[in-house]
Order: sequence, then structure tokens, then C-alpha cells
Amino acid sequence: MNPAGLRPHRREDVYEMRSSDQEQVPEPEQSNIGYFAAFLAAIIVLCGGIVTVIAQQINKTKKN
Repeated sequence: MNPAGLRPHRREDVYEMRSSDQEQVPEPEQSNIGYFAAFLAAIIVLCGGIVTVIAQQINKTKKN
């Protein structure tokens, strides 16, 4: 068994690992989209709460 004969196989394995790493690159972008969606949902809930409080204040002033 010649060690030099095994080296190209090892290099191919490294290239395969690199190609699989390159395929996994979009995952952080998807997680960033997830964080953006969570942030957007939090803003929508916050705005809904603010609108509710304002509507309650308007109803209180109309009753008085």
C-alpha cells in the first residue's frame, strides 16, 4: 500500500466536506429570516397593544 496513493482519496474527502459545507451556507440566512419574522411579529403585537390602550382611553373620555 502506497501512502501516496491514498492521498488523492483523502483530498477528495476534503473536497466533499467542503462542498457539503458550502451547501450548508444558506442556513444562517434562513435563521436571520426567522429572527426578522419574530421581530416583525413582536412589533405587530406591540402596535396592537398600543392601539387597544388608545381605544380604551377614547372610550373612557366619551363616557365622561
